[in-house]
Amino acid sequence: MILRPAIIAFSCAVLVGQAPLRVGEDLPGLLDLKDAAAADWVPGDSRDPALVQARIEAWSRKVAPFKGRRTVLILLPRDPGRVPVLLAASQALRAQEPSVTLYVAYDAGAAPLWDEAAWGAVQGGALTPQDLGPD
Repeated sequence: MILRPAIIAFSCAVLVGQAPLRVGEDLPGLLDLKDAAAADWVPGDSRDPALVQARIEAWSRKVAPFKGRRTVLILLPRDPGRVPVLLAASQALRAQEPSVTLYVAYDAGAAPLWDEAAWGAVQGGALTPQDLGPD
């Protein structure tokens, strides 16, 4: 019984560790996958070692500019294959930099992303000042 208040207090402290709105911070790097097709970035058959290795090498080249970045925004394609692309991008970025914080970039023209697997791969969504407009 004595530990219950301590556990609750610790849990609340962890939840308030990051402010939902931040001002004056550098913008995250933008991994633009808007024109990416799932077939080009996700191996269709994981039993084909040559295909898997080709995708690994392609992702390594694509995420190399983000080495050392603390946060990365991922701009997804608008087609139905965007969840596999997001999962592959998350895996590639975390393989390169395990402590990276990943966000899905806001895209006004994209359909809502209601897939639990997608949101499990990132820390959330993000709006930049450009997304909000001049007003």
